[in-house]
Amino acid sequence: MPFVIVLLPAISQFMSETAENILILAIIPVSLITFLPTWIKHKNNRLAGMFISGLAFILLSQYGIHHYHEAALSDILANSEILLATISRTGLMIAGVSLLAYSTYKNNKHTHVCSNPHHHH
Repeated sequence: MPFVIVLLPAISQFMSETAENILILAIIPVSLITFLPTWIKHKNNRLAGMFISGLAFILLSQYGIHHYHEAALSDILANSEILLATISRTGLMIAGVSLLAYSTYKNNKHTHVCSNPHHHH
């Protein structure tokens, strides 16, 4: 499932703005469904912090930084404001997706090494 989470924002770059918004917003319930069941049993707050930070970075990159859908590569490279926004947005998206996927992976992997007899896996 972390693989699916990683792909959603990546493929959104090649779609219309509406489809992009749907995919970005779909990350929230999909990632919660994959993260919460295991986290409720183990309550690793470090992983929860990483998970929440990942979601925040993704949402910030999508809704907090202006992006230029119609800008050609030559326009992006010629205009420092557009270039900075594009680099910032891409960096935040990559960081967010990485944090989300890593925290979900580590959270689910913890189930296989957990030795607490009160946790049913």
